[in-house]
Amino acid sequence: MALEKKDYRDNLERICEKFKGELITLREAAEFLGIDFRGLQTDKTFPVKKVGGRYYITVVALAKWLS
Repeated sequence: MALEKKDYRDNLERICEKFKGELITLREAAEFLGIDFRGLQTDKTFPVKKVGGRYYITVVALAKWLS
C-alpha cells in the first residue's frame, strides 16, 4: 500500500473548500495556483485531461501534483 505524501490531505482539503465538484477546468486550476493556464497546459507533469475540447483535472490529481 502506497503512503500519502506529507501535504496531500491539506492540499485536498483546501482544494475541496474552493471547488464543489470532482473536476475543475484548467483555467480554474491555474487561477487557484496563481499561474498562467498556458504554462500548465504545456507542463508534462501536470495531470490534465482533454475532454471534448476542454481541459480538466480532478481535485485528487491536483492535490497529488501539489504534494
